Amino acid sequence: MGSTGVGKTDLAIAIFDELSIDIISVDSVQIYKYLNIGSGKLSTELLRKYPHKLVDKLELEENYSAGLFRKDAIKEIELSIPLVVRLAGTNVELGKKILNKSGLKIISANNLSDAAKKMLKEKQDDWFDISTLKEPFRVEGKKTLGYEIAEQMGWKFPDVIIYETGGGTGLIGMWKAFIELKALGWVSGKLPRMVAAQSDGCAPVVKAFQNLQNKTDFWENSNTIALGLNVPGPLGGAWILDVLYQSNGIAISIAENQLSDLTAEFNSLTNLNASAEAGVVWGAYNTLLDMNWINHNEEVVLFATGVERCKFK
Repeated sequence: MGSTGVGKTDLAIAIFDELSIDIISVDSVQIYKYLNIGSGKLSTELLRKYPHKLVDKLELEENYSAGLFRKDAIKEIELSIPLVVRLAGTNVELGKKILNKSGLKIISANNLSDAAKKMLKEKQDDWFDISTLKEPFRVEGKKTLGYEIAEQMGWKFPDVIIYETGGGTGLIGMWKAFIELKALGWVSGKLPRMVAAQSDGCAPVVKAFQNLQNKTDFWENSNTIALGLNVPGPLGGAWILDVLYQSNGIAISIAENQLSDLTAEFNSLTNLNASAEAGVVWGAYNTLLDMNWINHNEEVVLFATGVERCKFK
């Protein structure tokens, strides 16, 4: 996944040349026939050499939706090479019901820690590990967060960025993007102060920051409704802390028992349908305002993890 023109197709082709894989397209334009100009669709010759599922599937007059795509994608996965999926925590049973239809191998456990240990024990030599920060692609992709912030603010940086921090790829990727933008001369001025916001049900970064450590320790018995933040042992903990120290930033945790109310308040103010990670960010923002760590004249970017699109009345 990534923004238009960043090389996703070239990467897929390169992997195809090395491994026996099936390529399933998720492009909302390329799925239609005849839309070959301006869509980035491969030539007929290249599509024969590198077949893409869900390309040139629909006539122009046909309607299509994300739900229909899900059905078609599962159907294609059923016919594709075996994959291994690790499930843990909330909604495991629902995930099993969906994935069992596709014939994927599932490794499940009672919690993230047990699932990770089980996965490592069963990992085979020819498996490719796509865990957070075990591969280079995710951080490079997350840099687009930084690019879009700078571009939408008129090629300058905000004063503060508050980011819901689990594995930390977004925080690390944004900071890498900001450094590169400055080096290119596209943006001048001070770099933003970065804030890592976590729930106190799983706050390894906050604990390490408060203790002035250069790495995180494993957070035992993690539990939070902000599922994206339930990362008790972030592989990139040292990098997250380094970003916070470099940026004169801070790590802050919000009480787990306040997340539902904070999320509801945030959604009411923004007319978004954001998940509990946004409640963490909203709580962090208000706490830092009360501490005078942020003042009302500063430009602050708050991140929110969406549940689904809302219909505006």
